[in-house]
Amino acid sequence: ASGVAEHSSVALDSALSATATDFTTAMPTELLAFADQGNNLAGKFFQGSLPPYLAFLYFLSYEKNQTPPLMKFGFSYLLLFVFATIPTGVISKTQFS
Repeated sequence: ASGVAEHSSVALDSALSATATDFTTAMPTELLAFADQGNNLAGKFFQGSLPPYLAFLYFLSYEKNQTPPLMKFGFSYLLLFVFATIPTGVISKTQFS
């Protein structure tokens, strides 16, 4: 019985590795081309999300909302963190490509 289990395990491993290899080589180029466009969309999504977030910060700081100061600081610091990651991402991409 153990010989059958070993044989089926080897057959399964070879089938899985063959399937993985076939999948990457047989993938249509249209799908691979779309994967390349993800980085371009990220910039557009960031630009599109910036005005609503700035409006959110503006209305968050509106005095009648009685937002706690720590909460205002946290959301503002999040925006600072996002802006700080842009140059560091560019620098790391150029240095380590």
